[in-house]
Amino acid sequence: MSAGRLFFGVDNLRRLTYTVTVQRLTRYIMLSRSQQTAPKAPVRAISPRRRLIYIGVCVLSPILLLGMLELILRCIGLGGYPGVLRSVGTIDNASLYITETKAASSYFIANKSRPGTMHENDFFIPKPPGTLRILFCGESAAKGFPQPRAFAASAFLELMLTDLLPGRKVEVINIATTAVASFPILGLLRDALPCQPDVVVIYCGNNEFFGAYGVASMHSAGRSPVGMRIQRAFRSTAVAQFIEQFTQGTAPADNRTLMETVMGKAAIAPNDPLRLDAARNLHENIAEMIKLCRSTRVPCIVCTPPCNERDMAPLGQDDLSVLSADSRAEFNNAFKEGIKKGTPVEQRAALLASAIKTHPTSALAHYQLGRLMHAQQKYTEALREFQQAVDFDSMPWRPPAANVEAIRTAATENAAILCDLAGAFRAASEGGCCGIDLMDDHVHPSLRGQAIVARSLVKRIIELSDVAKIAPGAESKLGNWEDYAKRLGDNPYERYGVAHTLRVLCNVPFIRSTNPDFFDRFDKYCKDFEATLSPQMLEQARRWQDPKTHTGNIQRPISALMANVLVTEGKHALAEPLYACAIRNVPPYSSLNLDYTYFRLAALERASGTLDENARQEALRAIERGTFLLSHGFAGSGITERFVGRLHQLRHEFNEAIPFLLEAHSKLKGKDRLAADQALVVSYVQTKQTARARQFLKDMISSNDPMAEIYGQLLRNLDEHSDRQTTINP
Repeated sequence: MSAGRLFFGVDNLRRLTYTVTVQRLTRYIMLSRSQQTAPKAPVRAISPRRRLIYIGVCVLSPILLLGMLELILRCIGLGGYPGVLRSVGTIDNASLYITETKAASSYFIANKSRPGTMHENDFFIPKPPGTLRILFCGESAAKGFPQPRAFAASAFLELMLTDLLPGRKVEVINIATTAVASFPILGLLRDALPCQPDVVVIYCGNNEFFGAYGVASMHSAGRSPVGMRIQRAFRSTAVAQFIEQFTQGTAPADNRTLMETVMGKAAIAPNDPLRLDAARNLHENIAEMIKLCRSTRVPCIVCTPPCNERDMAPLGQDDLSVLSADSRAEFNNAFKEGIKKGTPVEQRAALLASAIKTHPTSALAHYQLGRLMHAQQKYTEALREFQQAVDFDSMPWRPPAANVEAIRTAATENAAILCDLAGAFRAASEGGCCGIDLMDDHVHPSLRGQAIVARSLVKRIIELSDVAKIAPGAESKLGNWEDYAKRLGDNPYERYGVAHTLRVLCNVPFIRSTNPDFFDRFDKYCKDFEATLSPQMLEQARRWQDPKTHTGNIQRPISALMANVLVTEGKHALAEPLYACAIRNVPPYSSLNLDYTYFRLAALERASGTLDENARQEALRAIERGTFLLSHGFAGSGITERFVGRLHQLRHEFNEAIPFLLEAHSKLKGKDRLAADQALVVSYVQTKQTARARQFLKDMISSNDPMAEIYGQLLRNLDEHSDRQTTINP
């Protein structure tokens, strides 16, 4: 084929393609026009009923799907929150309840690895006849921090009321929780009211900014009670918790203190709207708590929170950026000269007053002027300046006057009984300004302060004549606070433990930078005390400081560790009161309580040579608690079995001890198992089962146990004992 023909063929093909394309487009356009001009078929209208059904299906379908998903997730354990009260069994036809220490965890949103904690309490429902039961609600100050539970205000209150009500049982159930604002306290109170209290005490107001659900906390969920309730309700759904499990990563180890962990916004200006929000939230939540109590016909006592006014400098830094450069220089010069110790007091006061005139909201200048006024015994002026320092503190860990007034107003408006703890602390302080003698730090009462809280509450409870039935003025018969502290078990080791706790707290950067003397004070106290300890006791002090020594929410009391050392030294009379203190610092229904009860009674027996009937009854009650724990599945490590057996031995019930000690042997390891086995051999010997004891020891030796050598020595001792018995009784 020639090139010309090829070109001609291609050209014709192009023309043909073009013609066909044009023809097709023309037909498509004509068809479209004919369809547009043709009459349209009538569209059938949807009836209102069908339209309503359609809309309902569209709206309800996702709701039904979510509901089904919620139901499925609920079946696998998601949804809701743990309650404060948990029934754990029945004793003598009454239900034994404990306060669930994990109940507060759900209020800590941002960092669940570091929630606040409460003490575990136990009580019976229905309430035993003749029992006066008080429910104690609040934050860490109400919990008793940094004092252990045996020295909290609730412990002082229980002992004081017991003195005033001989023959009646007094129970103070303390559900106060560390690092929470008033909204979680309201929720915890609502859950706990079924415990049948005769009186409810509310002592809070310190954490409205930085506690869980505080307005400036990283755990905050809103700036209004309504927003908090909505958020709380949403997070209780199983769907929300399911989503949270898959979106929340594993949190890294956090070595910060709880005080640092809960902080969100670090600085709050004096005119920040958050301050109004905090006071409003506190007022509304306190009012709601009072209404809850009234709905169950339970009297409510509301406390104003005291704080360290005199000896605690503002924790936050003053904001000088609001001043011009000239005003800033003027303020700095006046302030520096005003705190210079070589300058006459009157001149220093004038300089600080000048600095305040330049910068009226300087919390630090007000505080320093208050210190000068107090030193000059101008107490009214000093208190005014100290209050200004608290109110203007950019890091308000202490309650501003507006928050205290919100508490007063809520109590007055809702006809609750007001217990003015702030006034009581000022009345007991030098010059009417609360300081370090009554406060361990910024808001936590000292040991003496705990007693003042309790005595103030006793006065208000006496006013409830229908509840307590105590004669007016009876509180004047109470002893001094030192006597009550001694009866609760006050000792130098627990005081050292408190000082160490405060040393850790005051090493927080913002406290150490603004109040370095606090860390130095507690650090010196600890080091001076440690210098008096023997190497064995110093080792135990270091062990107590190690978090690994403690498990769960129960902290092992330092008094018990020190008592163990005294026992090894044969100082049983000195060890016994330390064990008694340790018992009061742990829950009654716990293996630690059985541990310390046994060692206390054993030390008492060694010191006095015998156990009287009261001690035998104490051992019996501990055995009953231990068997309850075992029968209801709350113990299984072997520790509880070991001490139930040992307590039986103290009562000379050696046959009864054997099953528990055998069970302990099957579960324990190491030194704990060795101790249980030694007790088991004693029971065998005392019940004339020497052959079983000998065979048991031989089995342990042949089992290649790491402590086989010690078992061999026990066997030799047993043989020598048998030979002596044979010689004496042929």
